[in-house]
Amino acid sequence: MTTIERKTIPVMDGLWQLETDGKPHLLGSRCEACGEVFFPRKTLNFCMNCHKESLEEITFSGKGRVLMLTKVERQPAGGFYKGAVPYTYGIVQLDEGVNIFSQLIDEPALSNDERVEMVVVKLYEEEDNDVMTFKFKAEIIREGDKG
Repeated sequence: MTTIERKTIPVMDGLWQLETDGKPHLLGSRCEACGEVFFPRKTLNFCMNCHKESLEEITFSGKGRVLMLTKVERQPAGGFYKGAVPYTYGIVQLDEGVNIFSQLIDEPALSNDERVEMVVVKLYEEEDNDVMTFKFKAEIIREGDKG
């Protein structure tokens, strides 16, 4: 009997990477001229705000707060979404100030303004691959993190 080893692949290349702390961090771009921040990172070195070619790649902390959330009860039209339904979707404002749309892990139930942190989880299976995506869940405050 042959065992097929499953691979984990990102839903889209270049959204996150593992950093030296062992945690995944979202990747973005920041304009060195005007300070504008973008997510996801821009592949072209062109700032849409000031029109200069001065973008640098940055990593985000992976932490932020929920600005709004909603429960999605039906499969979105168009066939692009292959994950489970229902799911919670919302806007997270990262600590670096940029707002992003993301799925949320709503266990325990999240609310607006709650602190969240990024995790990488399986979205769906495709042939021999587990397709991974990022989501946000309630932030766990560790003893050493309290200020």
